[in-house]
Order: sequence, then structure tokens, then C-alpha cells
Amino acid sequence: MLISHSITYLVGLLGGLGTTFSFAPQVLRVYRTTDMDGLSPTMMIIHATGVCSWIAYGILRKDFYVIVFNILTLTMLTLIMSRYAYVTTFSKRNNTPLPTTTASTSTTTGTSVTGARRGWLKIWIGGE
Repeated sequence: MLISHSITYLVGLLGGLGTTFSFAPQVLRVYRTTDMDGLSPTMMIIHATGVCSWIAYGILRKDFYVIVFNILTLTMLTLIMSRYAYVTTFSKRNNTPLPTTTASTSTTTGTSVTGARRGWLKIWIGGE
């Protein structure tokens, strides 16, 4: 019985890790580029609704791993959707692509501050 429980736990853990972190490459892509081609906001909203249902299910079943993995998935979906909304809104409002930025590094604090048009300010800790 102990082996069966361990195998079940391991399979669940691997499945949770795989499905949750499958969104990581997409999150990185949408934050590194402004290319939103291929993203479907409708699919993301439907998926987020399903993930919220899984969170509720995990709470009802008191299943810690279902709750945690789905909260992480919802966080990644939220990051993707917020970047999508920002990029599409900015492009439509100005009818221009997002500005490219250059960094000026402060040697005293180890931080670099990057400014963009219309007051947008990005602060990168320790980056260039």
C-alpha cells in the first residue's frame, strides 16, 4: 500500500509540475517581445475559468497540491493576459509599436532605470 501511495503522489506531482510550468515559456515570450500573434484571449479566459474551478475543487477536497499548482497556473495566465492587454491597448491608442528602451545604470545601487514614452517606467534590479 505504501508503494502505491508513493507512485500516486509522484505521478500527481509530475503532472502538476508539467501542466503548471508549461506556461513559463509563453510568459517569458510575451514579456521579452511585443509579438502577441497566436494568443487567443478567449482561450485564456476559458482556461482561467477552468483553473478557478480546479482551485475551488482543491479547497473542497482539501488537496494542497491541486490548490497550489492551480494558483501558480492562474498567476501565469494573469501575467500573460495583463501583458496582452497592455501591448494591444498601447498599440491601438498610439497606433505605434511599443517603444524600445535603453538603460542607464547607477553604479551606487546596482540598479538600472529604463524610461519609455508616456511616463512608463520600468525598474530592473541588477539588470542592464
